[in-house]
Amino acid sequence: MSATRIREAAIELFANQGYEKTTLSDIARRVGIKTPSIYAHYASKEDLFLAVTEEVINNNVYIMRDQYGKETDADPEKQIMHYFHRVTNTFRHDHYHLFYKRFIFFPPDALKEKLLQPFLQGEKEMTESLIRLYKAGVDAGQFRSMETDCFIAAFYCAVDGLFMQYQLYEAEEYDQRKARVWDFFSAGLRSNKE
Repeated sequence: MSATRIREAAIELFANQGYEKTTLSDIARRVGIKTPSIYAHYASKEDLFLAVTEEVINNNVYIMRDQYGKETDADPEKQIMHYFHRVTNTFRHDHYHLFYKRFIFFPPDALKEKLLQPFLQGEKEMTESLIRLYKAGVDAGQFRSMETDCFIAAFYCAVDGLFMQYQLYEAEEYDQRKARVWDFFSAGLRSNKE
């Protein structure tokens, strides 16, 4: 038994059931261990939740860094598009992103303060990468010039809004809406010179 298996089970259960409805017994059962075995790795449910939160935030930052690092030759719009699709495609396949969005939108009341700082740090790192891509597009004449805060707000609103759409619609409808959102978002980015 390992802390990794416990965290993996915890991510899935917290993502699907929420913090309040998930018990350490549920997690232990999913892993195939007795509940007291969890205490060899985590002092409490809160401790486990915070460890999982840190892992999920780091995973999101890694995705952005990985995307930015792999495609340094690709044009900025393609890099932003790949990141947009990578994040919005994972809603249906990835407990990490479901967990991330759930704890952002519906954090456990008792942990709101403890969750805020790690979230803000992770968002800061992702935002810095997105801003670099946006500025590269502006410098290349590909994107219209606007305040970077406008670009960031629009990007996060699009992604967060699609998370809510994913919760409401079947896959086909969600995919159509996601394509429309990207088309509209990218049209707003493009320079009038194109």
